[in-house]
Amino acid sequence: MADSPAQTRPLVLVGDDDPDVQEAVSELLTTAGYEVVRAGDGREMAALLNGGLRPAVILLDLTMPRVNGQDFLAWRGVRPDLRRIPVVVFSASACNEVLVRSQMITALLVKPATGEELLSAISLAAGAGIAAGGPVTAPSGRA
Repeated sequence: MADSPAQTRPLVLVGDDDPDVQEAVSELLTTAGYEVVRAGDGREMAALLNGGLRPAVILLDLTMPRVNGQDFLAWRGVRPDLRRIPVVVFSASACNEVLVRSQMITALLVKPATGEELLSAISLAAGAGIAAGGPVTAPSGRA
């Protein structure tokens, strides 16, 4: 079923340094009706967000080169305009509940997770962001 002009597909920013994970997650999310923008580390994610990208959800790996997921979360934490965007941490790294609470993470999935688990977490997070008035689309020219 094609989207009508009045409908927008929720946008997910996928931050993961593994191209195979990016591809698999992007395919899963696109098939489920999401728009996907990919970034290989926290620096790329920050650049996209500084450029005006406002996803419905951020899917974040913690272990990435240059700027890792925890450093990205700290950067995001001082930006009120970005703090309301739900974050789903999707990582093989150990992550404790204190990090989840202190960084306002919506969900934590440990790799490997099933496609169903991932879609459920993204759907719940996207719903939370929309209910809080969170943004759902990319600026023109981004994809």
